Amino acid sequence: MSEELRNKARRIRDLLHGVTRNLRRYIFSEIAGCGLTVPQLFLVQELQTQPGLTLTELSERLGLSKSTVSGMVDRLLRQGVITRRRSETDRRVVHLYLAPALLKQTSRLTVLKENYLARLLGRLEPGEVDEIIAALEKLELLVDAASPGLPLEGPTTAREIRPGMGMKAGGEEGTR
Repeated sequence: MSEELRNKARRIRDLLHGVTRNLRRYIFSEIAGCGLTVPQLFLVQELQTQPGLTLTELSERLGLSKSTVSGMVDRLLRQGVITRRRSETDRRVVHLYLAPALLKQTSRLTVLKENYLARLLGRLEPGEVDEIIAALEKLELLVDAASPGLPLEGPTTAREIRPGMGMKAGGEEGTR
C-alpha cells in the first residue's frame, strides 16, 4: 500500500470525524439543558432508530459494556425518559422504548439535523451534492464489505460499486 493512499485514508478519516463532530456540536447546542449526558443522548438516538432493543443489543450498538449501559438505562428509567416491557414470548427478555413524551423531542432532533444539513447542502450546486452522496455510498459499501479479521481483497472493489448504489435494510445491496 502506498504512502499516498495511506495519507488519503487519514484525510478521509479526519474529514468524516470533523463533519460528525461539528454536526453533534450543533445538535447538542440545540438541546442544551435537556438533562441528558452525551452517552445518554446516543442511547436515546439508538432507541429512536430501533425501538425495543434489549440491553445487550444497546451495549453492542453503543460499543459500551453491559454494566455501563445498564447504569445508564437505570438512570433514564428513573428520569422517565425510557420505559421497559417484558417480551411476551420470553419473560426473561426486556425490551426498551422511549417514553411517549420524549418521542416528540427526539423527532424534533431529527428535524433539526435534517434542516441543518439541508441548509448547508443548499450552498452547493445540485451536482456537487450528488457527488458527495455517491462518494459516501461507495465508502459505506466498502466498509460494510470489509468483515473484521478478513483481508480486504475480495469481490467488492471500487470498480464494482456504482454511484447511486447503497445498502437496503437487512444488508442487501440495492439502489437508493
